[in-house]
Amino acid sequence: MAGAVLVGMVAASPAAAPTLPRALLLEHVNLNTPDRDVARAFYADALGGRVNPTSTNDRQLHINAGVSQLHLPTVRSVLGREPVTVAQRWGGTLEFLTAEPLAAVAERVCAAGYAARAVAPRHEGAGAALDVDGPWASAITLRAAPAGLASAIAALRGHAGGSGPLLALSRATMHVPPGKACAIGRFYEQILGLAVEEEAGRVAVRFESGRSGLPAQLLAFEEAADAPAADAYDVDEAAAVHIALYVRDEAAFVAAFERAEAAGIVYINPRFEGGPPEFASARTLGEAVAYGQFRVKDCCDPATGRLGVVLEHEVRSPSHRAFPLGVAGSA
Repeated sequence: MAGAVLVGMVAASPAAAPTLPRALLLEHVNLNTPDRDVARAFYADALGGRVNPTSTNDRQLHINAGVSQLHLPTVRSVLGREPVTVAQRWGGTLEFLTAEPLAAVAERVCAAGYAARAVAPRHEGAGAALDVDGPWASAITLRAAPAGLASAIAALRGHAGGSGPLLALSRATMHVPPGKACAIGRFYEQILGLAVEEEAGRVAVRFESGRSGLPAQLLAFEEAADAPAADAYDVDEAAAVHIALYVRDEAAFVAAFERAEAAGIVYINPRFEGGPPEFASARTLGEAVAYGQFRVKDCCDPATGRLGVVLEHEVRSPSHRAFPLGVAGSA
């Protein structure tokens, strides 16, 4: 798949000051879907994700992949309950780690009617991968999970229903227009307060949970001539995806909200109004602390106001009620 990003191929830039912490967890990617049955057959039955029995309901399907998830709503808003008619797709590639032999997954994927291709290692030290063309033009890569990952996940609180053989969301790569990577990097550094890794035409945020046995994750933005417009989220329903990430601690969370508020980019998403506040939108610092999350979507360089990309983020504190990295059995 074009533009795949690989751990180990980037060096931290001088701008990634050592005082900036790593992000903690890329917890979910949200993709609205018009057909729950198709989504479940692909992500659970074919790929090996586990349906979350608690958060899945009549308006959404949640698929566990270790301590991360895919959120697949079938209605657009909590109050309006308008059925999703436009499938959203991630503007790049989502990579997962699986405990199963890649050939076994490929057999199920092909039996479900989708294409699967074995590909050679893409960087030094990586094993072979499986590229999958899923429903609604979703681009998925699977790699073999490291030994011990399933046990490491089992030791954590995780998500209701646990994890099947799909054990981790290891990498999310989004393609952005040429010239946008730098502004995106400044957003993560100067608004969210996170270390970034940069090279020409590319910026990435590395997530390190600090939990034994859990591999790092990568959220990467790669410049590409055929990328969607930077503001595609605002003008194309298919591109209006969102992500959720955890910062390292409450102090980092508060500081990130204050910087986002000062920049005027705290976002209120009307889709989630009327639902549980901890999954909605915080308007004030007090609400953000009480809910454990706030939203932003305009990823700008705060010094210049230059837009890098519009990508909605749920920015979460470890105090959030759905935090999956606690010890198994903890509240």
